[in-house]
Amino acid sequence: MAERGLDAAGVDALSDDQRTSLEQEIARRVQEVMQEALSGEAKAAQAEGRPPKPMVIDISV
Repeated sequence: MAERGLDAAGVDALSDDQRTSLEQEIARRVQEVMQEALSGEAKAAQAEGRPPKPMVIDISV
């Protein structure tokens, strides 16, 4: 939101299409960060010769 210069009021003022686009972008970025974290954990575990820790992530919307 900050990259687009939006605050809560700015998001409220978006059209449905703009809001959907913003929400999809946020979801994509969250997914990328989560994937990087999981990959990092798996690589670290492999380097240490242990299995990666199981992770359960529940993102209920």
